Formats: sequence, structure tokens, C-alpha cells
Amino acid sequence: MGKKHTGIYQQWIAEQFNLDPGWDKVVTNILTATGEIDDNRAGLFYISRAPQKPGEGFWIRATENSAEMIAQVFMGSRIQCARCHNHPSERTTQDDYYRFAALWHQVTGKGGPGPVPETLSGTGNGDLRHLRTGEVVNPQPLDRVPLTFEKSEDRRVKAAAWIVKQDDFSRAIINRLWARSFGVGL
Repeated sequence: MGKKHTGIYQQWIAEQFNLDPGWDKVVTNILTATGEIDDNRAGLFYISRAPQKPGEGFWIRATENSAEMIAQVFMGSRIQCARCHNHPSERTTQDDYYRFAALWHQVTGKGGPGPVPETLSGTGNGDLRHLRTGEVVNPQPLDRVPLTFEKSEDRRVKAAAWIVKQDDFSRAIINRLWARSFGVGL
């Protein structure tokens, strides 16, 4: 996103740390951001530097890129390789990758003449196709625990609740703080 919106997002993040509502609440607000961007600046997390998501008139980050960023930033897990193939030494398979990505596929924007939409929603078309099989995938967290969703339900709500309860979430946050304090992660 442009300099203006990057600054707005950074300011929002700083405000959250000063308010100290808890990491789980901040991350939940980021992942489930909905509504007017001016009122809910956490939604800027889903905005890219350039158009990525097919069919969107705005710079909404591509579903796969969002899934990869969410896994890495909030869970400390790099799943990028599984986009194209199963890796012999990784626990995340290509099927896991696309099921996880499907949790974030409903994100869409509306309104506004520029690259940043006026509003953000998490109830758009949720049909994500697996790269290899071409089949529509069922959304599922990386630990393969089944979650059920209504057709118009915002999947991000259950997905965010799942993420902040994971040990990986706590470890990732602690590692980031350690790296910031001592110059290198654990």
C-alpha cells in the first residue's frame, strides 16, 4: 500500500500496543477486520502494494499471499513451499496449504476510487480451487481440525480464534519480542 496508508496502519499498531488489550485481541482484530477502513484501520493488513486478487478492483492481497503471511507472522510457520508441492521434511502438505488459504479467501473490498477500498468484508465468494486438483477445497486450520461454516459466515472469525489458542501463536510472539530485544530470534 502507499506511504499514506502504511503510516496509518503503523500508527494503529502503535496505538494498540499503548492500549495493551492483549496480543490475542490485537491479532483477532487484524485478522477479522471488517467495515469502513477509516473506522477499522486493522483492515489495512489485507491491502497489498499492487493489485493481486483476481476480480478485485482494489489492492486486496491475494488469498495465498495472505495465508502465507498469516502463518508466518502469527504462527511462526513458513508454508510457502506447500503452495506448489509437498515437501518431504515439512508437516504442512499442499492440501493443508489450500485448506488453510480457503479460510481467508472471502476477503473483499467495496467503494472508493483508489487502490484502497472504503470498506472491507469477509463474506465474499469463498470458493478456492486447489492448484493441482482444480477442486474447490474445504477451509480448515493447519492442524486439520474440522471447522464448519455457514455459506455466508465470515470464516476469519473461527480461524482467528483457532490461531490465538495455538502454542505456535505464543511461540511466534515470544520469538519476535526476543529477536527485537536481542537482535536474533530463538
